Amino acid sequence: MQMLAAELKSDIVALYNFNHYSKLPTEVFKKFHRVQYRSSALLPINFNSVEEYLSSLSRATRKNLRRKMRVAPQVRVIRSRDISFFLDRIYALYLETVARGPMALGAYKRLFFEKICERVAGAEYTLYFVQEELIAFNLLIVKQEAMVDKLFCMDSGLGRKYNLYVLSWLENIRTCVEQKIPLYYAGQGTEKTKSHLGATFIPSFILFKHRQPAFDRLLFWQSAVTNKILSLLRFWPEATDFNTIAHKDEMEIHDRSN
Repeated sequence: MQMLAAELKSDIVALYNFNHYSKLPTEVFKKFHRVQYRSSALLPINFNSVEEYLSSLSRATRKNLRRKMRVAPQVRVIRSRDISFFLDRIYALYLETVARGPMALGAYKRLFFEKICERVAGAEYTLYFVQEELIAFNLLIVKQEAMVDKLFCMDSGLGRKYNLYVLSWLENIRTCVEQKIPLYYAGQGTEKTKSHLGATFIPSFILFKHRQPAFDRLLFWQSAVTNKILSLLRFWPEATDFNTIAHKDEMEIHDRSN
């Protein structure tokens, strides 16, 4: 990898989305610097129904969720491993979602969405329709030991109108309960929202190394410089992006009018 970085004249090599469960060789930690990254959400499924899950949340959150659930009859949900007919729309929703995000760690090609269910055991899609229009999808890895939420992408306007983030969360919990899956890994981002929804968090980190030892030492000792460089590389959002994300999270679950 270091040889490839030199060939491509890339100054920094970065490995991201590792946590304390990762079994990385010791020599990796000797060669790379480590900084904290975004946490991943985890929800243990230790209840027997969605209603029991709702009862475990705060009164304000329960009230807000029940209000948002009123639109559920208008939304049709399909779970499938064959999405060939909807592939164009799925990829368009994905690209729209990536464009709205505060960070860019690359984008999957269309082939990824076409082939993942063939090549990854347990991969499946949950599709959300309103008046026969596909307005959101959730790509999941569903196994008996855990459900992993890989991607959730939606039409921004219609998704918010029909509260699809909340509906998709509850749909995933319902699936875990019905299939007796003990853990729901809900991914990164929207930490305030997921915290209100009962999730706990697993800290993760980025490992990085500069090709030039002198710059490497500077990055190691100057955390402000490190954060600035990672922001410029779009591995980490600017502080203003964090404020925006936090505000959106708060509005998502705790409507100020309530």
